[in-house]
Amino acid sequence: MTNYYRGAVIFLHGSGDTGPGAKAWVDYISCGDFERTLSKNDIICSFPTALLKSHFNSAELPRTIWFDRSSLSLDSIPDEDGMLSSMDILEAAIRELEEEGIPRSKVIIGGFSMGGGFVLQCAIAGWINEAAGAFCLGNFLTNFYLQSAKDQSSHSPPLYISHGCDDDLIPIEWASITAETLKNYGFSVNFYEYAGLSHDMSRYQLMQLAEWIINILCMRDEVFDPIKELEYEEQSDKSLSDSEKRSDSFVYRVAYSLEMDGNSCIASFRFPAGARDEIISMPFVTRGSCFQLLPSDNDKEIAFTKYLSPSPEETAFMLAQKIERRMNEGMPPGLDTC
Repeated sequence: MTNYYRGAVIFLHGSGDTGPGAKAWVDYISCGDFERTLSKNDIICSFPTALLKSHFNSAELPRTIWFDRSSLSLDSIPDEDGMLSSMDILEAAIRELEEEGIPRSKVIIGGFSMGGGFVLQCAIAGWINEAAGAFCLGNFLTNFYLQSAKDQSSHSPPLYISHGCDDDLIPIEWASITAETLKNYGFSVNFYEYAGLSHDMSRYQLMQLAEWIINILCMRDEVFDPIKELEYEEQSDKSLSDSEKRSDSFVYRVAYSLEMDGNSCIASFRFPAGARDEIISMPFVTRGSCFQLLPSDNDKEIAFTKYLSPSPEETAFMLAQKIERRMNEGMPPGLDTC
């Protein structure tokens, strides 16, 4: 019996990593939610591995890279031979999906760091025109590719670019230049910045990406919303309102709800029985701000905090991540200092 899939995602790793390594890191950061959410919508993931090659920044030791570069800068010279050999790997991954019954038009291709940069270069070169979409997390296009992109907008799939504001390896300005230039050329580009994120991925970033992927591949009015409905069939919590949000982790879950009080937001978090007081004994730091959770007088399992934020839901989501890590990984309560 042939499996039914709405589509697939090919996720390319960063420099020096592997396909299995990227899969493990995505699973760890998203607490398994990224692939699980896609799977709920009949979308599968593939994580291929690049070839071992020499790299300008690794002396004589070869690394698993998608291409080499003369330098890490906007003026870097392209590595056409490396691009072509890596395109063979990408083509093989696409053919494997076709054997599963998934056409190229239902495949979204992307990656993190060098993997994402490689995908953007492929899009500009016209190599993945038949794909449903392409994404890049934490990378950019050099001036060479930006200059050659001007006449390619009508052929390119939709693009999704996101970047950490605190990336100390690849400045966010380079990603912003890439996104704005492509938009000016007529490309369909979604661009997102993440405050407090370095050269890495975050759970919220990955779940926003999953939402974009689902909206493209499923093409239906009602889809499973990974940002607003992080909830699963095996558990339900009827003690919170219909507007509640949930965040899952390896062992413990933290449910949370939001309400507005004028210009302020009140985020309430429900803890496992007996866990609240120790977990909130020290403050949490996220998005560059300090948050002290206060115990509810009416419920021994709920704590809350009140704050001003231009993106209150994302702030609550990131606080839930901090809470879960402190519970599930045994993080010392004093690790976050204000």
